[in-house]
Amino acid sequence: MGTSMRKTAAFFDVDETIINLKSMFSFQEYFFKFSTFPLGPINYPYQMFLRHFKVISEGVDRKVANREFYKSFRGRSREAVTKLANPWFNEILQKMGEDLWIQSTLDLIDQMRQSGHLLVAVTGSSQDFLSPILSRLRFDGCIGTTLEVVDGIYTGEISPPQTIGDGKATAIRSFSAARGIDLSQCFACADHISDLPMLNAVGEAAVVAGDRALEAEAQSRGWAILPRPPLIDAQSNFNA
Repeated sequence: MGTSMRKTAAFFDVDETIINLKSMFSFQEYFFKFSTFPLGPINYPYQMFLRHFKVISEGVDRKVANREFYKSFRGRSREAVTKLANPWFNEILQKMGEDLWIQSTLDLIDQMRQSGHLLVAVTGSSQDFLSPILSRLRFDGCIGTTLEVVDGIYTGEISPPQTIGDGKATAIRSFSAARGIDLSQCFACADHISDLPMLNAVGEAAVVAGDRALEAEAQSRGWAILPRPPLIDAQSNFNA
């Protein structure tokens, strides 16, 4: 069935929903260790980046933290990032094996595919490095962070809309309206309370266990709560 003919969609968050790590930080570590391209004005080891990010993001909401994270991309070549996406994915898959995936979500993705849903990732990460994961899982689309690029170089800014919090709900409404999809017939799955607006925007939802606030909301609404293993440390210690 062609994607243009499908009138239902299943929207999935990615980090800690489909994969058991934070892709932004995992890719960031890999980039700092293996990129042969100039890093621009931010040119220091990954551990220094983490310390800097912790200082500037402590106490701020996820939207602000997300914008601060991508400021570190300023001066990087988009080509450098996209060329490292496949090697990064292959490395984490080799290192983690099946532990990379949250199996309960993969089972749900298969169910949604078999029922004819369009599979769409909705994430604060960028498709510039998530594409190998989504290709592996045969997703039909991705609504993610779009990084501003000028002459092939990231500016460090995010192009709207920002797909964090209520921005995810706004994004799936626009996506569905453009394709004649009725959100009341759609499905969504996520892991954090900030994803609640997206989950509320569809007719059916499920959550991945781990966030007590979201689990409480799920229980009150009768949503399924999917089991998950402990979160993998973002510091994946790639071999140089």
